[in-house]
Amino acid sequence: MRALLRMGLILVAMISLLHSVHVAGALRPLDVLHVLISAVLILLCRRAVGHAGSATLMDRTVAVALVGHLLLTAILTLIDRKLGNPGFVAVRPLELTLLFAGCSLLCLPQRAACVTLGLALCSAAASLMAAGELGGTGGPFLAGLVLIAFIAFAANRLMDEAARESFLMRLRADLQLRRSEADRTSMERLASLDPLTGIPNRRAFDAELARTLAGSDSDNAVLLAFIDVDHFKTYNDFGGHALGDECLRRVAASLRAAVGTGFLARYGGEEFAAILQGDTTQVLEAGVHRLHQAVRALQTPHPGRSDGISHVTISIGAGHHVPGEPGHVLMERVDRSLYRAKALGRDQVVMASDATGDQVVRLRSLRRLADAESPVSAPPADARPDSSSRSGRFGGAR
Repeated sequence: MRALLRMGLILVAMISLLHSVHVAGALRPLDVLHVLISAVLILLCRRAVGHAGSATLMDRTVAVALVGHLLLTAILTLIDRKLGNPGFVAVRPLELTLLFAGCSLLCLPQRAACVTLGLALCSAAASLMAAGELGGTGGPFLAGLVLIAFIAFAANRLMDEAARESFLMRLRADLQLRRSEADRTSMERLASLDPLTGIPNRRAFDAELARTLAGSDSDNAVLLAFIDVDHFKTYNDFGGHALGDECLRRVAASLRAAVGTGFLARYGGEEFAAILQGDTTQVLEAGVHRLHQAVRALQTPHPGRSDGISHVTISIGAGHHVPGEPGHVLMERVDRSLYRAKALGRDQVVMASDATGDQVVRLRSLRRLADAESPVSAPPADARPDSSSRSGRFGGAR
């Protein structure tokens, strides 16, 4: 459509020049200058449409082209009057109409195109009337201008409808793309969350652990903790699955609040996993103790428990990451520490040691660490390893 429009404009410009030659008897430089300036103004409008960042810039460009062409026509009319050459009068309305039609087809909406084409015809008629040619040869010429205006307006309407349809198609495609991206993001988020507790699941934990270990260095300590709700099967048997689900939700909420900036995930069943990072190992161990005490502070009744404890507790196995240690090796060490905590009577934390074996922190030591206002630089005296114990168990662990 635009290629045909360009060819049509060039053809009509050539016809206008030939008409000027026929009327004046020669090709005058003034006619050539008029056509060239008109073509430059139209090309400026086209360039503005292609590079405009807003509709305001296009409107201003069209307005400048319109005013420029009107001034050009007025100046050339005065020159013709002074020179006494009436032949040029018939060319100007056609050029003016071509400019308006070109601007309308390129960058004006349908209503604006209708107005500009109407102004073009009025200008052409006024010019012919002022030259005294409206009743003679100007009549057929004006009829030709009306035909050109009608074709230009019809083309503008088709292009306007095509532009609207293209806009709606792009808008629909954009909405579909945004909807699909939102659905994909939602699915990814749901795929990494545990539906019962609302915290990350094992898939998210595996990814977070790999990311944390890959970015860890000697200045940043990393601790991994596995957490198990003590005697949860008994809790389910006595209270039912609905009460068991509520218990897991309460435990997860308590751990999530206590983990702070760390990462907490439901590893599976009644097991949770936490990843803590800090400047020193003492700070991380104090964080593990806070996790243990947070669940004890809930004082959730535990029906059917036969070990003398009437509320829900947790056992924790934790271990510090050794630089260069693979993630699966760290998980195996921490997993063994969790089983050791359960074997030693549950309701306690077992810290896995890479050299001297497991260190068991019993309840009264945990309470001192959890109640401390600031991180300690070394464990309390009664929580230090008993040199007489072969197992490396903290003093007080029996």
